[in-house]
Amino acid sequence: MKKILIENVKKGDVLAKDIISGNNLTALKKGVTLDENIIKRIKRLTLINSGFEGNYIFIEENSAGNEKNIEKELSLLAKRFEDIDGDGFMRGIKEIIKSAILKNYGRN
Repeated sequence: MKKILIENVKKGDVLAKDIISGNNLTALKKGVTLDENIIKRIKRLTLINSGFEGNYIFIEENSAGNEKNIEKELSLLAKRFEDIDGDGFMRGIKEIIKSAILKNYGRN
């Protein structure tokens, strides 16, 4: 986990701690992969507690590489299922696995 300035967060970073809003509600959960909309939201919120300190936010050490990890996992999935795409049942299984991969990276 590393602590970085909010101005330096980028798309693909992954939160290492929950972000709690000023009214003590969870604004964002640990593990969420940041996109442009979430980054704008973080910058607008007045945040307190363990996920946010002043102008800093906590992200996973290697989170910037998560976009490449997602692409790699989805590519491997496609390769594993390429010979059975004509089978509706197997396409369904492939979609379930794809959803699980995306959920794992906070993209559901």
